[in-house]
Amino acid sequence: MNVFRLALIMLALYLVLGGNSEPIVVRVELDPDTNTYYEFVSEPRVSWNQARQRAWGRKLHGRRGHLATITSPREDTFVRQLIADKRNVWIAASDSPREGTWIWTDGEDAGTPFFKAETDECIGYSDWNEHEPNDQTFSRSREGEDYAMIAWNGQAWNDVSPDGGDNASQGYVVEYPPSFPETVYSPHTGSGYRYVHEPGITWHDAAHRAEDLTWRGRKGHLATIVNRAEEDFLRMAFPKVRNAWMGASDQKAEGEWRWVAGPEADTLFYVQKNRRRHTLTFDHWGHGEPNDKPYGSHDKRKDNEGEDYAVWRYQGRYWNDLSNQGSPANGHSQVNGFLVEFSTASDADGK
Repeated sequence: MNVFRLALIMLALYLVLGGNSEPIVVRVELDPDTNTYYEFVSEPRVSWNQARQRAWGRKLHGRRGHLATITSPREDTFVRQLIADKRNVWIAASDSPREGTWIWTDGEDAGTPFFKAETDECIGYSDWNEHEPNDQTFSRSREGEDYAMIAWNGQAWNDVSPDGGDNASQGYVVEYPPSFPETVYSPHTGSGYRYVHEPGITWHDAAHRAEDLTWRGRKGHLATIVNRAEEDFLRMAFPKVRNAWMGASDQKAEGEWRWVAGPEADTLFYVQKNRRRHTLTFDHWGHGEPNDKPYGSHDKRKDNEGEDYAVWRYQGRYWNDLSNQGSPANGHSQVNGFLVEFSTASDADGK
């Protein structure tokens, strides 16, 4: 075998094994009965989390995509025909929030359980392989199997680890419904989240507006972001949002930042006293923030209003403290809207 042929073989193996990391749209089909588009994206060895993020970022004919949910035999057949002979394809299903209870993670069915592994009970539609899901842990990944693939080894559904483990993914299916739900569900917190675009709104008005919103029987409140996982999820779900009010304030006591809404209401998470800063749980302040300095001035405003309210993704990056009014129109700190969280029903009722 000459060197040239050997090089071609090595290149082919590299591409087959996932060297080409660029996603490729293989096929798009419209289901005329539901007016929903489905798209198979080929991306070898993509993880479930990566596939979910990429699906959120995709658009087709003005519609926003999400990982596909398969809720009927008819839909299952349609998607299987779409992916043809491809194997190990991600869908929007997981039991990560609660082991054994499988839910849909995206779309209008987000948060809806469809299968309970403990009792082998089908609450909705599923098409698991025999003896699946089994949450088998592979020694290589040291992780359980909390995410679903269809066409596993060319067959039915299987539960696998987030990176696919020994069942390397060949891609994922994106669903484009006629109207994308404006609320995004997180299986890890159990909450729904919604961004409301309303430039120039004050923090107090945003807080009242959030409380007037409902989703699936849950009352809204300005979002509380209590850990890194929640922060990362929201950044992934709302990648283009800038300067949005969130549910944090030190208005009650200067330098003592508390969550002011939802199940974490009145919880102290950050203290700044005498130039000393202490993070009690989690924060994502920008450098030098919070500093209680109104926009464009090192002094208090004429109305003696300091910066007592938190804004999320200040200039697309970190948290910042602003006055209730935000900043003048077109300023660097102009507020564009607010982030709403719909906590679990029990939390929303204050139980």
